[in-house]
Amino acid sequence: MSKDKTKIELQLPECAVSWLKKKAQSNSLSDESKALRCCINYAAQEASDEVLFSKGSLADLKDQKNLVEVTYKLAKSQSDWVEKKSTDFNIKASTITMAVLDACMKQTNDSVFKIVRCKTNTTLTPAPRLKEKLCVGGLKAQAEMNAKDVGKDNEHKENCMCQSN
Repeated sequence: MSKDKTKIELQLPECAVSWLKKKAQSNSLSDESKALRCCINYAAQEASDEVLFSKGSLADLKDQKNLVEVTYKLAKSQSDWVEKKSTDFNIKASTITMAVLDACMKQTNDSVFKIVRCKTNTTLTPAPRLKEKLCVGGLKAQAEMNAKDVGKDNEHKENCMCQSN
């Protein structure tokens, strides 16, 4: 897997940053950037723009408090996807990322973090609705995850952005 990543600077609610850190730890991911990459792949490949970026939810997300500045590393395809959505909806990359995290927080842990989605399927075109074949690395990672006994969770922190909808 290529280690070339693009840095993205964001302003996110503290609870979202904490959630990414917790998910990285509980899913044995290398760091919070990897957790965010999983979330972006989930959003780009599984969720529709209508769900992610509805006007009501974007308005709520723009008014978030307790923002912290963070830097994460994304694959080029993921960075391009965030940038394109930012341009398409004329909003900051931070708000796009908040919408992605908001959607992921409402899913089970397994549906976001325990299904391998290859970053090569995160493209600028609309999210694919058919399951794309995984690359060799994706197949191996999926097999390793399937071999583990993993529980499900769907928890939120009080006053987090997912609770404002």
